[in-house]
Amino acid sequence: MDTKPLARAAPNFHWFSPLRFLALALLLTGALLLLSAAWPAGAQTITDYDTDDDGLIEIGSIAQLNAIRWDQNGDGNVSVGDAANYLAAFPNRDTSTTTPMGCPAGGTPTPCRGYELTAHLTFTSTGTNWTPVTSWDTTFNGQGHTITGMNVNRASGNGGLFADVRSGGVIRDVGMINPTVTTTALNNASGGLVGRLEGGAKIYASYVEGGNINQGGRDGYTGGLVGRSLGTITASYARTTVNVGTRTQQDGGGLVGVNWGGTIIASYAAGAVNTGPGLDANQLSFMRRGGLVGQSELRSATATDSYCDISVSGTTGCVGRNWDNSDITVASSTTAVLQAATGTSAAAYSGIYANWNIDVGEGDAGVDWPWDFGSSSQYPRLNTPAERAALVAAEAQRIADEAAAEAQRIADELAEAQRLQDEAQRLADEEAQRLADEEAARLAEELAEARRRQEEADRRAAAARRRASVRAAAPVTAAYNPQTDHPESYGNNRYGMAVECQGLIGASDAGAAVADGTVPAGTAADGAVITIDLGGYTRDWYLSMSLWNGEYYAGYESLGIDPPRYEQDGYLLRIWVTTNPAQTRFLLSSGTPRTNLVVGYANCASD
Repeated sequence: MDTKPLARAAPNFHWFSPLRFLALALLLTGALLLLSAAWPAGAQTITDYDTDDDGLIEIGSIAQLNAIRWDQNGDGNVSVGDAANYLAAFPNRDTSTTTPMGCPAGGTPTPCRGYELTAHLTFTSTGTNWTPVTSWDTTFNGQGHTITGMNVNRASGNGGLFADVRSGGVIRDVGMINPTVTTTALNNASGGLVGRLEGGAKIYASYVEGGNINQGGRDGYTGGLVGRSLGTITASYARTTVNVGTRTQQDGGGLVGVNWGGTIIASYAAGAVNTGPGLDANQLSFMRRGGLVGQSELRSATATDSYCDISVSGTTGCVGRNWDNSDITVASSTTAVLQAATGTSAAAYSGIYANWNIDVGEGDAGVDWPWDFGSSSQYPRLNTPAERAALVAAEAQRIADEAAAEAQRIADELAEAQRLQDEAQRLADEEAQRLADEEAARLAEELAEARRRQEEADRRAAAARRRASVRAAAPVTAAYNPQTDHPESYGNNRYGMAVECQGLIGASDAGAAVADGTVPAGTAADGAVITIDLGGYTRDWYLSMSLWNGEYYAGYESLGIDPPRYEQDGYLLRIWVTTNPAQTRFLLSSGTPRTNLVVGYANCASD
């Protein structure tokens, strides 16, 4: 059986042959060229060095701190020195003029206006010398961070983190921890933070703690914070050791070596100010040492609400000497006094610290709560910007809460006042109504009384008219002997008289004639008036009334003299009829036996 090959044999072409490698290389090169052509011209990774867009370039390393010396105006463009080192410290920076270093566009005068720390920095190489930044003329904001272990050792120039700060420079919120600054140059200025602070330059809320500031040059100025100050220092302190050495014409101060027309506000120093050994009295006379200021010069020099701890300074006062019309006075204090205040509340800002709650250059012209007074065994320290912001916010909230509470209190008082006013109105209304009701009742009573009097007057007038009409008629008289004519009446009332009639009976003593009365028309109803004219007889009388049934007396009632049934009005006896029987018997008698009475009657039947 014939067989055929299943496949053609492959040519002899190895994968790693030179020919195949060359082909692969050409392929990759072409791809890179295509990518390069497609990528936008000038495109690169840009690093934002102003992430909070406040116009301050951010420093996070010693290398970047060192690089700021080549950008003295803080605009992000190298102005002096080594551009390569600056670029190495800030790689991939934005080099545009619109947003350099990532600073926001539209800043005045430029988008970037200085530098700020974003972390605590530490010099780790022992013995490595720091070269001070010169001619600084913009903002350096530590943001409450510290720089630890700086070492300066110079035979020329000024010493400090900054050798000199010009009139446009602002240093704020930075702390120098354990710096060592040694200078030996003639006429130099050295400080833990700044060597020379020019007029117009400012330092806010900054400090130096620990370390040594050493002066070895003739005519040198050495201070714990600033060597020579013509500017303004606000809310700052130094607790470091100042050594003015063994050379003459040296000024040393716990805070400032020489205050040359400068201003110090709400600051203090608590550190030793020493001289070198082996100096005689004459040499010492040329060395000015003060717990706060070594020497103050010019009339414009001031130190307000600032202090030194004379207990630790080793000096005789806070100001070594006033010179050239300077006359500042700084009260010497002690450790106990400086550490007396505690905490961060408003209460801590009292005594020598009463004027320390001030603006620290944040532009609000208000209190910024810059200090933390710690415990009774601690010196005051500075709050960081974040701590200050929290205190400002807390104080604003406290004020708002107090304002709200006060507003509520006032609202409550207004509500209470309204309630009291409403209650007073209610009471007034009630009282007015009560008085009105009382007055109405009184008037009603008066009206009723007036009506009663009117009715009485009308009744009397009517009675007078009736009496006058009866008297005008001829009287009907009859001899009357009560013993024989009315023995039953006589037996009951021996000294009186009895008449069976409804009407008026006239009576006289011993038969003397008297004027007759009148009888009311009709029957004498309840309330009718029967008047008996007693004439000249003035003795008291009383009335008895009996009911007559035609044969015998059915009852007897003594009306006596009780009103209103009886009333003696002159010589008239008025009797009110109180019942209306078929016949009414009136018995009129006196208390004295009377006989032979003569009675007269009109329209009255005699039995």
